[in-house]
Amino acid sequence: MSDAQLPLDHASSQPRRVAESQMVLSQQMNPEDANPSGDVHGGTIMKLVDTVHTSSAYLVFVALDDAGKPTRVPPLIVESDDELRRQAHAKIRRESRKARQEAIKKTMDPGHIA
Repeated sequence: MSDAQLPLDHASSQPRRVAESQMVLSQQMNPEDANPSGDVHGGTIMKLVDTVHTSSAYLVFVALDDAGKPTRVPPLIVESDDELRRQAHAKIRRESRKARQEAIKKTMDPGHIA
């Protein structure tokens, strides 16, 4: 088993460059991939997203250990201006998600008044 296949506990926890975890997929769209207007079906695009991280789609993945529990992954080394911008935006989205989760959690309190 290579280091890439092992859980983080067993693999190197050294930071990785963005380019080392980046995926690129190109696929020609055919008539069967399009609706009558000629636009590619959203489901076709989502299938590609399921296949790899596409265009500028923002997806959240959680790494799981062998017991199915969330586990840490090595940090990314961001180098380009685009990578720095994307990382900054990701931090903002994460903080926004956390704040939204806290607000929802407060509404679950029986004493909460909207």
